[in-house]
Amino acid sequence: MVYVHPFGALMLAFGVMFFIASRDPVKYKFVVDMGILRYALAFVSYFITLFMLGSLATFWWIHMVVDLVLLILFIVSRPKAAEPAKA
Repeated sequence: MVYVHPFGALMLAFGVMFFIASRDPVKYKFVVDMGILRYALAFVSYFITLFMLGSLATFWWIHMVVDLVLLILFIVSRPKAAEPAKA
């Protein structure tokens, strides 16, 4: 259980970074890319866990749906972040 608090703090830091980046995705393109990577890897890990264990608890199904929605939102905001910054 020792790893739970630092992991939670990291998720809070990610949340703050993603919130700040959502205001101006062009300026924070790297953060948008990190968000896509984080949620894509989480989504893949759920499927690996599902394959290995055979089932997931309801909590993890809900968590997977939330991660999928956030991944889609980051992917949708990616074209905006790919545009060149205006001076």
